[in-house]
Amino acid sequence: QNSGRTFSDDKILAEGEKDVLKKLKNYDKAYFSAVTDCLLEANKDITYNLLSSIWKVKKDFMPLVITKQVIPEKIINVLVKNKGKANVFVSIPSLNDNLLSLLEPGATKVIERLKDIKRLTSKGVEVVAVIMPWFNIYEKGENIEDLPRELARVGVKRCVLGTGVLSEIQKQKFLNTKNKAIINVVEQM
Repeated sequence: QNSGRTFSDDKILAEGEKDVLKKLKNYDKAYFSAVTDCLLEANKDITYNLLSSIWKVKKDFMPLVITKQVIPEKIINVLVKNKGKANVFVSIPSLNDNLLSLLEPGATKVIERLKDIKRLTSKGVEVVAVIMPWFNIYEKGENIEDLPRELARVGVKRCVLGTGVLSEIQKQKFLNTKNKAIINVVEQM
C-alpha cells in the first residue's frame, strides 16, 4: 500500500499482490514496511498473503517485518510456523503512551505491543525492539530502567537503539503538550 509517496517507474520492482509474490521468489530476503507499516489496516491482509504464500514456494525466505501496530493472530501463527526465518522488529521507544502518541501518531498502545511481543517470544519467535528515538523523558515514578526491564519481561533479547533529534516543528509540538517531563527534556535539546 503506497503511503502517498510517488516513485519513479525504475524504482518500482512490482505492483499488485501477484506481481510482488512473483518477484519475491527471486530474493532470499525482503524488507516489509519500507514505505509504510505493513500491518496498518490497509496493509495487513496483503502482508499475511505474501508471507504465507512465499514460504510455500521458498522455504528459506527471510522477511524483515517492522511494525508499531497490533499483529493479527493469523500473522502471529504464520510467523510461529516459520520461526527462525523472519526478522520481527517492533517499535517501542517508550512505555509512556502520552509520549508515544506524539512520536508515533495512530500507533498501537504500548500494552498491546507488549502483549504481541510476549505472544511471539513465548512461542520461540525472536522479536527485536526498536527504541528510536529513546528520549530521556520520564513521568513521576518512571525511570530509565523501566523500558529495558519490561522488554526483558516479555522476552526481548535484542534492541536497536538510537537517540532522537527533533526538528523545530516537532519540538514545538512537544512543548505544546504542557507535560513538564517532556518540556524539560525538549528545552535542553
